[in-house]
Amino acid sequence: TEGGYAVGKVIISNPEEPSLEIQFQNEFLRARQGGELRAIVPDLVCILDSEMAQPITTERLRYGQRVTVMAVSAPPIMRTDKALAVFGPKAFGLLDDFVPVEDLD
Repeated sequence: TEGGYAVGKVIISNPEEPSLEIQFQNEFLRARQGGELRAIVPDLVCILDSEMAQPITTERLRYGQRVTVMAVSAPPIMRTDKALAVFGPKAFGLLDDFVPVEDLD
């Protein structure tokens, strides 16, 4: 914890693909794979238990879990300049600009 927040990153490995790195601060903020941005706040980065499809929160993440990661686009109102100033990437100290998940490769 840092300043009352669960802060860190998780590396998800799959032998068939480059590792996926997800940064979090209570919530999952940014996903990068092979150095490429895959999703960023305010779009949602979700980690699910692969067998039960139940969400796994930052405090429930454990080594060895089998997970599926998905990204969900935020509603348009959460993507306005005004909204991004409050809870976009810069509000969390991330240097990346917001790019909608549907515009990423």
